[in-house]
Amino acid sequence: MIEVARALALAGSVARLGGPLGEAARAAHRELAQASRSTRASWLADVRAPLPAGLRAVHPSWIEAALAPLPARARDVLAAGPRDSIDVWLARWACAELPPLPALRDDRRPGSLADAIAMARLAEWLTAVGRAQLAYAASLAAPGAPRRDELGAARDVIARCRGTLDLRVIGARAVAPYVRDAGALTARQLAVRLPRELALEAELRGHATGAAPRWDALRTALDG
Repeated sequence: MIEVARALALAGSVARLGGPLGEAARAAHRELAQASRSTRASWLADVRAPLPAGLRAVHPSWIEAALAPLPARARDVLAAGPRDSIDVWLARWACAELPPLPALRDDRRPGSLADAIAMARLAEWLTAVGRAQLAYAASLAAPGAPRRDELGAARDVIARCRGTLDLRVIGARAVAPYVRDAGALTARQLAVRLPRELALEAELRGHATGAAPRWDALRTALDG
């Protein structure tokens, strides 16, 4: 849907579209209106490419879900690349819900959310972020526990830890306010880097409000 929405935004045909595709296309159109010339060129290249950039960084569970309804030939296409027009069609069908991803980097301290998405150790970093949130939430029950405002407001930290013990999910909830400001594409990019069953896009939407942890505290999560 992301690539289709971008194609529609580039064509300018978004005003009368309904449903989720219409919403995605209009969001892409608003993003495009503020984009630089290089960003527009990048979008055009991505729309024309049969396979999205950075496909190898997508978690295998997303690939398997995309391939499930398709002919066996589609698996070979994703592995070796398209060879003819039918292969191109299969590739675009299989990758319709997958966003382009940046090249992975061996970085321990992401300077921004975009850097985090490009981390080869993203799951490990989110786990470390989640561990810090859970430890702080647990400490709040102790009398005279020191406040750690750099990790977010106490009420928000407790809410992030409620209902799950998966530290990756808690970590994603902690970065959710930053994802909200970055847009829907960033949410999908973060989600597809981790197992599909975590449903991270829903987690990001559900925890988008509240006081965000300071980025410096997130940036150094792997140092602890």
